[in-house]
Amino acid sequence: MKSNWTKLVAIVMAIVMVGGLVYAYDVTDRSETVETPATNDVEVTTEEVSAVKDETVYVLANADGTVKKIIVSDWISNALNASSISDTSELTGITNVKGDESYTMGGDNSCVWDASGNDIYYQGTIEKELPVTMKVTYYLDGKAVSAQDIAGKSGKVTIRYEFENNQYEMVEIDGKQEKIYVPFLMLTGMILDDDHFTNVEVTNGKLINDGTRQIVCGIALPGLQENLGIEKETLNIPNSFEITADAKDFELGITVTVATNEIFNKLADEEIDFSDLDSLKDMLSETGEIGEAVNQVLDGSQALYDGLCTLLEKSEELVTGVKKLAEGAEALKTGADSLSNGAAQIASGAASLEEGIGKVDAGAASLASGAASLASGAKDLSSGLATISANNDTLNAGAKKVFESLLATAQTQITAAGIECPTLTIDNYAKTLDTLIASLDESNVYALCLQEVTKAVEAKRSDVEAGVTAVVRQSVYEQVVLKATGMDVTTYEGAIAAGMINEQTQSMITQAIDGQMATEQVKSTISTNVEAQIQKLISDNMESDAVKAKMVQASEGAKSLAALKASLNEYNTFYLGLQQYTAGVATAATGAATLSAGAAQVSQGAASLSEGTGALANGSGTLTSGAKELSEGAKALASGANELYNGILTFQNGLPALVSGVTDLKDGAGQLSDGLQNFYEEATSMLENYEGDLSVLMTRVQATMDVSHDYQSFAGISDEMSGNVRFIYRTEAVKGN
Repeated sequence: MKSNWTKLVAIVMAIVMVGGLVYAYDVTDRSETVETPATNDVEVTTEEVSAVKDETVYVLANADGTVKKIIVSDWISNALNASSISDTSELTGITNVKGDESYTMGGDNSCVWDASGNDIYYQGTIEKELPVTMKVTYYLDGKAVSAQDIAGKSGKVTIRYEFENNQYEMVEIDGKQEKIYVPFLMLTGMILDDDHFTNVEVTNGKLINDGTRQIVCGIALPGLQENLGIEKETLNIPNSFEITADAKDFELGITVTVATNEIFNKLADEEIDFSDLDSLKDMLSETGEIGEAVNQVLDGSQALYDGLCTLLEKSEELVTGVKKLAEGAEALKTGADSLSNGAAQIASGAASLEEGIGKVDAGAASLASGAASLASGAKDLSSGLATISANNDTLNAGAKKVFESLLATAQTQITAAGIECPTLTIDNYAKTLDTLIASLDESNVYALCLQEVTKAVEAKRSDVEAGVTAVVRQSVYEQVVLKATGMDVTTYEGAIAAGMINEQTQSMITQAIDGQMATEQVKSTISTNVEAQIQKLISDNMESDAVKAKMVQASEGAKSLAALKASLNEYNTFYLGLQQYTAGVATAATGAATLSAGAAQVSQGAASLSEGTGALANGSGTLTSGAKELSEGAKALASGANELYNGILTFQNGLPALVSGVTDLKDGAGQLSDGLQNFYEEATSMLENYEGDLSVLMTRVQATMDVSHDYQSFAGISDEMSGNVRFIYRTEAVKGN
């Protein structure tokens, strides 16, 4: 059977719940005009504030509850990203624990932080009376003893925790000024080892036995008895709790007590005016609006549960689909890379084609002009053939000497450019230069640069792997700390600094981190990210100025060699033609007449050729422009395909966590639906059966909510801020020598 105080607290909570449902129902009716405020871990009011201060007060206490030291940790959330924040604090030894922002002190404990748009995290100490003081008394066989005296003893022991509320406001209740205390919920936790404690009982608390130890959770609400104005003989709301047990070699570890008024602040933020509700009992029996609102909440929670069940069932299909999507994205990435390389080659070839056609066009014009002169020169050629024939040997020998001199000069220029080149001869120069030009082709140079860059990046693989491992380990660290302690890393490390996390817990968390880092999933994630980083470094280096300069240099070198070969080819044509010319000079005279007749036809054809090459030159310009656009588009497509592939791969790696989270959410939604139904039934039943003056009780509840909402800080807060505060008391362990 529940104790009287538990019933009363349940009735008070029932009043708040039903009032809250009325408020929710009213908001639903006015949904077109009421804007739902955003919510997060920090309380948000309807009025815009410049900053929100979240305060945690760590009370380091002796085993009897007397205070040794108070450490306060403050987090100012810079809601408006202000450059400076006006703060008020009674702390001494203020230290910025998460940044380098500075502050300037003023009078009356005021200070101004140079925030630069950032949140502020600071810590300090204070000597000040706590809003709730704690007293711990130890009894051995019915006699009060000190913590030092009970350590190591055996017998019937009692540990009593008493709390005194010192924080109140004077409030007018029914025409009289009364003390209304800030309502703090006190929760104390401790662990009793079965080797030292048996037959454990707790009053005003909860006891859990895991087979090797007893876990005790005590609860108290100091000051609530006075706030509600109910005599203890009628209902006794505890301001203390007690543990009794048979002890052997008494030994007790540290205990932790949390004091918070946040649950009452959340209720106060709903802005429900309890004093305006004449009778909740009548409301339950009237129009049925409350019942309808409750049903809407319950239906919504059931719909949430059903929806999550469906989502979980579809998770397997999602995993399969994402796997196929990842495979398709990889194929797209490979194809896009190939397209980009091919388009670049097309653009290069089109540019060379345009240049060559330009030369052909110029040559055609020259040919047309020369053809006209050919006919008139044919006659002169015949008369001079006899003279030339007499000098054939001398002419051929001189031409060969000039050719060899040109090859030697070309050899010197190529070597000076840093290119290894075999000795050039009249017979091998064309093949040798073709080989050198091919080696300077863009794709070959690109492949050579890629090989060199890849080798350099692979040399740094261990550094990349170390960096990726560090990032993954930090993520695992944050997840393990949150799961093991319910804290974020900043709070956890602050608690370690305050001495509130024992070495066993820290070791357990470290082992959990090492364990996760050793799993195949984490190793796979690290490996995947390392490969992604390696490929990114290779890609970035291939886009560097040095590589681009090398590509440009190779391209220019290829052009220079091509031009050199063209020049040599021209002379070779002359050289071979000279040999043929001298060999046929004897018969050239008889062909001069035929040449003269054909020259007219050549002149006409050359004119037509010149017109055609002009049109071809215009078309080659359009081809070059289009090929360039194709190359740029293919390059952008390849880049986008790479980003798509990496993004899908990241999504695929995160799917196991998504499925796990949906499973947890489904279980929680099921518990929410069942819990709402049970709580509503129990709350309405208590309200219907309550025999006291409910209107007076509601007035006092309203006053309690208001006083709680006013108390926002222990160490000080400026008028421009809103805030919330909690207290964590830690007592020393009691151990024998």
